[in-house]
Amino acid sequence: MSAPSSAYTTAPASRSTGISSYGTSRRFRFELSSFPEIPSDDAALTVDSELSEKIRKIAANSLINLNSKNANNAAVLIVKLPENEIIAAIGSPDPESNYNGYKINMLEVPRAIGSTIKPFIYPNAFEKNLRPYTLIKDREYKYITAIGYPLYPKNFDWKYHGEVTLHFALSNSLNVPTVKTLEYIGLNNFYKFLGNDLEFKPIQPFENYQLGIALGSLEMNLLDLAKYFTIFPNEGILKELKIYKEKSAKPEKKIADPEYVQLINKILNDRHTGIEQFGMKSDLNLFQNNYALKTGTSRDFRDSWVIGYTPDFLVGVWVGNADNSPMEELTGQTGAGRIWTKTMELMMNSEYNKKTPFDFGLIKEFRNTGNIEYGLAGDNYEKQKNLLKEKDLSLILAPHDGDTFLLEKNTSIFLKAKENAAWYIDGALLDPKQKNIFNPEKSGQYRIKAIGASGQTEEVDIFVNE
Repeated sequence: MSAPSSAYTTAPASRSTGISSYGTSRRFRFELSSFPEIPSDDAALTVDSELSEKIRKIAANSLINLNSKNANNAAVLIVKLPENEIIAAIGSPDPESNYNGYKINMLEVPRAIGSTIKPFIYPNAFEKNLRPYTLIKDREYKYITAIGYPLYPKNFDWKYHGEVTLHFALSNSLNVPTVKTLEYIGLNNFYKFLGNDLEFKPIQPFENYQLGIALGSLEMNLLDLAKYFTIFPNEGILKELKIYKEKSAKPEKKIADPEYVQLINKILNDRHTGIEQFGMKSDLNLFQNNYALKTGTSRDFRDSWVIGYTPDFLVGVWVGNADNSPMEELTGQTGAGRIWTKTMELMMNSEYNKKTPFDFGLIKEFRNTGNIEYGLAGDNYEKQKNLLKEKDLSLILAPHDGDTFLLEKNTSIFLKAKENAAWYIDGALLDPKQKNIFNPEKSGQYRIKAIGASGQTEEVDIFVNE
């Protein structure tokens, strides 16, 4: 994304902490230019001008505190549900200012959406018989990208968490289980979901993203992302966003069955399971509990997102830089989360808050493990719980077939298997005293073989280069 040079200037010595004094109608026209055929009569708009003024001030004042982390721009969208009426649309803290990118409407600029893609992956998995209680191994996996390079997906915290449920994985926004879930769905199936069902038009062909979609590389603007998120509070129905009161000509469209949507809402509404990644006293914890949310952080901290909703309204926030420069380690929680939390608190004390509860009537509780787990009536609990484990037939967890290592004085290659195993290097049994560590003495290709306690056998080839 490029912008005219005049859109970027040095901040004035006494930069205003609020918004400019130019007229309300003129200010709103900046954001409304994103929408075609806007009527000249402001009375026909769905926008709440008083609310929008307050939200713009929240964004402007929050950015002053975030400037120290090199975050200069923000966008906020509020949608009234279930009508999908836009009641506030903020693309800049002050469109009249020449300060860094303020003349760019960030509501309509596509940016990498980070982990906000994850809630769209999991209902597709639930449709294919996975459940929130399904177990998955969060460990190191190797993939070969379309251009031939190896990919080892990592979680945001650079840790692996062992065997976890899909509920835990989504609550804590784990990358590796999401990649495995996307692999289970099938890339082509998910491309069709995005392109045919949601009718989303990416800025690159879907095939360019591959499994990187699960790692947050897909670009989308806030208007589109918020619109697609409304399928969750709207029971799986996709509606166009409305900026004026005339009824939308485009018909509603069913995107997902309500039972799968309820499972997603249950997970995103759960503020306890995500404690490991978001903390017990997260700023995202609000005084009212009928809300759900998903954060997102793009690569190199270039984009910070929070999309959250109740059955009555949705609030989407983006924070970053209009010139796409990175921020200083601002996540979705610590960046956009500041604006989102203040906006949600304002909304919860407004006339728009009807305190409508989420509908979880199609969800069944399971207590097979002693904890409450969620699925659907008619589930084959044990089968669906282990569905992914049964498909993971690997014995050798590390190294991976085709891995390359650098030969140094004390090169150590750690050998890991899913069960106790005997290890062979080029046919020779590795001494158990070496504690499953192979120390190559010369460069070349090696064949590593493992024979597990169950009798399972697997071989991989590795390369050691000088």
